[in-house]
Amino acid sequence: MKIKLDKPFAETWEGWERWKADAKANHPVRYFITETIPRKWGRFTHRLSNAWWALRHRFDPRHRYNIVRTGLPPGYYDVDDRMFHVCFHLFAEMMPMAIEKWDMEASPHKEIWDEAKVIYQWWTEVRPKRVDPYDESSRLVYREAFKVEQGYDREDQEMFERLTKIRPYLWT
Repeated sequence: MKIKLDKPFAETWEGWERWKADAKANHPVRYFITETIPRKWGRFTHRLSNAWWALRHRFDPRHRYNIVRTGLPPGYYDVDDRMFHVCFHLFAEMMPMAIEKWDMEASPHKEIWDEAKVIYQWWTEVRPKRVDPYDESSRLVYREAFKVEQGYDREDQEMFERLTKIRPYLWT
């Protein structure tokens, strides 16, 4: 007994509708076994797989791919601060892997790579050494501390703009 239906290799939309109607009318059991069951089974397994990954994402920290750590200590932060830290945190997460895997010295994008290394060095070495201008040990008058903070903000903005300019070239 032949179970498989004679299915055309390619057909127009109307042709497929005609084939489906003919197959259902002439061979209802075969159509059910070869077309309906696999389609419903595929939908079921797809939903089951989605549920499985939702549970893994919820309860297994290794599968929380879309949660981005900011690196900020707990507390309230405005959106601009969180956005700034998230972008640089993702960049800093990618760079060690990129340094290890990529040989960019002979690349046509060498200037982009050099810029990425400068930004990475600033984020990981220069910026963390900043002195808090409002720290009591800094002995800055409030007005001077405010000027230092404004300088930090300008530097942060400049580096953020530099990062966004090279963003299209950052891939792993």
